[in-house]
Amino acid sequence: MLTEADRAHFYELAGLQRISAVNSSTNKVFDVFTFEESSEELLSALATNLISPAPTSPPTPPRTHLNLEIISNHFKYKISPSPSPPQIPSTSQNILIFLHGAGETTPDNNFYKLGVKMNLPNTTILSLLAPHHLPFELGQAWYHEMDYTTGDQLPNSSSVKISSLKASIAAIHTFITDVLKPSYSSENMFLFGFSSGATVAMEVAKTISPRLGGCICVCGGCLLIENASKSKSEKSKTPVLQFVGGRDAHFRKTVEAKKSQQLYNGESGKKESFKLRLMEGKGHEMVGAESEMKELFVFMGKNLANSTEKMESMFSKVN
Repeated sequence: MLTEADRAHFYELAGLQRISAVNSSTNKVFDVFTFEESSEELLSALATNLISPAPTSPPTPPRTHLNLEIISNHFKYKISPSPSPPQIPSTSQNILIFLHGAGETTPDNNFYKLGVKMNLPNTTILSLLAPHHLPFELGQAWYHEMDYTTGDQLPNSSSVKISSLKASIAAIHTFITDVLKPSYSSENMFLFGFSSGATVAMEVAKTISPRLGGCICVCGGCLLIENASKSKSEKSKTPVLQFVGGRDAHFRKTVEAKKSQQLYNGESGKKESFKLRLMEGKGHEMVGAESEMKELFVFMGKNLANSTEKMESMFSKVN
């Protein structure tokens, strides 16, 4: 049982306002609370206080500096914390890489801003801009999803779709190996993708070795049948958290999401490293509700390096 002081401290950390209310049927006084901030800011406050760096365990020094000039040779990017010299020692032990959906024009986008607001401890935020140009100045994409002459969606069997997707998967593989691995251990790297960015993220997580720390996919997932893991043990698979909108007509839970899970798990069919979270009432859109952000932080809390508090235990006490 939480004491009254515990509850007051939690409300203060979370930015919540306490209100006393009366149940009209029982005349019993009880506590309710309202959000004074948006859910993103609320969960940012929770992350700051519930996943805190261990005071007695400083981050492991990186093997080499993170070279920003080399990053720019691969992708346009936005990074936080934002350093000034081209070569910087990585002060964080973890890195969270955001892969946007089709149509973004800059890496300084809402996905990057969400990553910064999450305020994860000991974690660098890196947002990458997709390499493929869409026609009519519609932005960037990770692969080609439609026939631009007719406007029709390309089937998953389309050679144009497959070849452009494979090119982006290979580019991220090379980027991780050549740019990030000298500074970060594989288990300290995390991918966060939305829509087509989620497809690329899960395909990379499916094929990369050694495994990454985790992969968060929102409204997207695996498309390619080849390279599905046939022999990987659950321990060697990158943990995946997939969010699917209950009203998403583009990426449906019972069709595309189910297929992506099958492709990721391979012939073993084991699901220990894969968790699907349904976003009730939502379409093809980003996470943002309190319950969704809690799920995201619990996932990160389990897999982030140098995290002293496990969020699920704190939430179980409060709820």
